[in-house]
Amino acid sequence: MATKAPGRITVQAVTPSHALYEGNVDEVIVKSGSGLMTILPDHQAVLLDMTVAPLVLKEPSGEEKVFVIDSGFLEFKENLLTILVDAGHQVEHREEANSICGTAI
Repeated sequence: MATKAPGRITVQAVTPSHALYEGNVDEVIVKSGSGLMTILPDHQAVLLDMTVAPLVLKEPSGEEKVFVIDSGFLEFKENLLTILVDAGHQVEHREEANSICGTAI
């Protein structure tokens, strides 16, 4: 797991076969069964079911890491974010992820 950084969200995103991402980010954009959600540092604790959709992780450098994920779960508590999905892979841009998933974020 990535080292926890003050004022940041520590993320561990995994599938049954491999890790998708480990690191610290400033913002997470995800789509759940309840709709689109943005998670920032110190957000209220949450447990979400995730649908097939893009996942965007904004790193402190300003770079966005974009993934296409299959269904799964997300838990956020005390700036620790754990994402468990059936499958997923990284893509270059949001537009690519939106096209693959048939949804826009």
